[in-house]
Amino acid sequence: MNLVEQLSKELSILHLNDFEKVRYIYLRCCEIFSFDSRVYFTDLFDDTQLRNRILRKRFNIENITDKRVVCHSFSRYILKPLIENLTNLKCNVVKDREGHSYIILEYMNKEWILDATNRDLARVKLSLPTRGFTSCVEKEDLIIPEIDSSLGFTNKSVDDYQSLIIGDDYTEMIRSMGTILKNSNAKYYYSDASFLMEEVLGISNFSTNNETYVDSNYNFRRLINARNEYSFFELSKEENEKEYSIKKIKRIDYDVLKKYLKHKK
Repeated sequence: MNLVEQLSKELSILHLNDFEKVRYIYLRCCEIFSFDSRVYFTDLFDDTQLRNRILRKRFNIENITDKRVVCHSFSRYILKPLIENLTNLKCNVVKDREGHSYIILEYMNKEWILDATNRDLARVKLSLPTRGFTSCVEKEDLIIPEIDSSLGFTNKSVDDYQSLIIGDDYTEMIRSMGTILKNSNAKYYYSDASFLMEEVLGISNFSTNNETYVDSNYNFRRLINARNEYSFFELSKEENEKEYSIKKIKRIDYDVLKKYLKHKK
């Protein structure tokens, strides 16, 4: 994928100032890229080689072959060069004391923080309001919903999603969460699917098990034990599948997966 060419074509039919272009680029990149969950689990396998490869990965915005990013790669090799190629605004990559990277954008003598890997990669896919694109001044930030509306990016709320959870018991409500996932754009990568299930739908209120499990090939699973109902599910994507989904499983399969897969303590 040539991201410069693609976004340039999209922007060419819009009449935007440079700041509006930056917002458009930010939103589109959140739609396209997803956080690489593997980086949080490499320590379970003492896999420093993969961890270093993820943290040091470079992207060519004219030839995107992988849509998994972390804060360093996204800020330095995707968002910054896109802004510089497609607008006349200045921006810099900043790394804080905790090692987290994000963009500082200068516009109208003000600084804006652009921090998409602080869950905005998932929020935008779900049409939820962003939190990582901010001037840190509430009055200034009021311009963002107006721009989004003009761009055709409509915002939903957590309540909108939770209102879709239906059923007379936990088992049926978990099934309905599977339908919500299936109908969303968060179903392709674990970081997005997990965000939807936990941060938006609150699945921990329905399950006694809230751990992420992973095998040595970094196939992720969330094992779900419906409260007091002897009903078991998994959020997973098999190697031959393109999407994460919620599947009902037998108790014995649940126990085997729980026993042999690794998870964060």
